[in-house]
Amino acid sequence: MQKKVLLKGNHALVEGSIRSGCKYFFGYPITPQSEVMELFSNRLVGDKGTFLQAESEVSAINMVIGAAVAGGRVMTASSGPGIDLFQEGIGNLHAHQLPVVIADIMRGGPGNGALHPSQQDYDQAIRGGRGDQRNIVLAPWNAQEMYDLPQLAFDLSEKYRNVVIILADNIIGQAYENVTIEDNEKIVGDPEREWALTGAKDRKRNLSIAHFPDPAVYNEFHRGLQEKYATISKVEQRSEDYFINDETELIVISYGIVARNAFSAINNLREEGIKKVGLFRPITLFPYPFKRLGEIINSKNIKILVVEMSAGQMAMDLKAHINNKCSISLKPGQATAEVPGAEKIKAWIKELI
Repeated sequence: MQKKVLLKGNHALVEGSIRSGCKYFFGYPITPQSEVMELFSNRLVGDKGTFLQAESEVSAINMVIGAAVAGGRVMTASSGPGIDLFQEGIGNLHAHQLPVVIADIMRGGPGNGALHPSQQDYDQAIRGGRGDQRNIVLAPWNAQEMYDLPQLAFDLSEKYRNVVIILADNIIGQAYENVTIEDNEKIVGDPEREWALTGAKDRKRNLSIAHFPDPAVYNEFHRGLQEKYATISKVEQRSEDYFINDETELIVISYGIVARNAFSAINNLREEGIKKVGLFRPITLFPYPFKRLGEIINSKNIKILVVEMSAGQMAMDLKAHINNKCSISLKPGQATAEVPGAEKIKAWIKELI
């Protein structure tokens, strides 16, 4: 059975995660993410799981490592400054190849920044840390996807034993919207994992090693990592596009709340008779959906307008991959305290067409 309820995006994330079998949450409060912790503290009680507020983000991510290596379905959440402090732990998660889901409800930076809307965590999310590691990154654009995407996030994290980040700007986290949810929760036990450190009374003991002094072992470990990331890049690309057809001359590329406003702008232009503009929305930021994008831009000479709330982190990735196959414009070209609205995006589109 399903029902429709009014939920804040952060609350939808919690409900979706619990219904996906999440039983452990460790974190430290930071706006605009704090409601995630608050609701988890009320929901993971008794036989439903374990919640613990750590004394810092550094402690929280190390608790996450402990739960993950023992085979628990675990997640944490933070915002930009907290994600900064997670980085050593995220690197260790990759070194041990542990499945973990992390939610990043973005705020403006650098440093502690401000609570203004932001998409400045793009680079950190997909490449964060060192050692050639790659996080799988999912970008919801409404509260419904904040509810739906945790299931995919946990499935992908366990399929590849990899960190998955749900990357949402603070508008998506804070806004209330109607969300269709499952009426009943999944109350599931910890998954059986043959590699987990669960005690070895009745089996050969497991080891989780993340230190490789032997060059041959180190080389083999990194070969395996890059093969895994290559597989993820090939088979896990996800995107949606709207109003793109043989007549399209310009596509807007956006994610998160900005994609919502771009959709409204393009819809308004169609009502005005301007119908040669479409929207491309990546759902996975890593792996970036270049296959579908390539199908669109290779069919003919097309213009691209990237609208993102940063100085062009996603646009730089696009320029490197597309390699002058078509022109790419960036708006607004910097972080701003306001989300670009539909009317402003309409004006940028009209400049280009």
